[in-house]
Amino acid sequence: MNFPHETKYLRFEEVPPQKGRKTLVIVVRNIRSGVSLGTISWYGSWRSYVFFPGAQTVFSSDCLADIQACITALMAERKESR
Repeated sequence: MNFPHETKYLRFEEVPPQKGRKTLVIVVRNIRSGVSLGTISWYGSWRSYVFFPGAQTVFSSDCLADIQACITALMAERKESR
């Protein structure tokens, strides 16, 4: 998946890599307001990318499906690069 990536309601933006970090961090923003809704990043305990929602955020099923699709694409890219 190329970043930034947009869906109907969300924008996915890659955070510049930090020194020593091997995995991506993606900020999920509302397209209309630009407000950060949370981040997608690697969760070592589960060996998977996961979504960390911001405080007091709410999501429709369409938004959750878009977030899930992004995580699925990140995991597929990770498996291909091995």
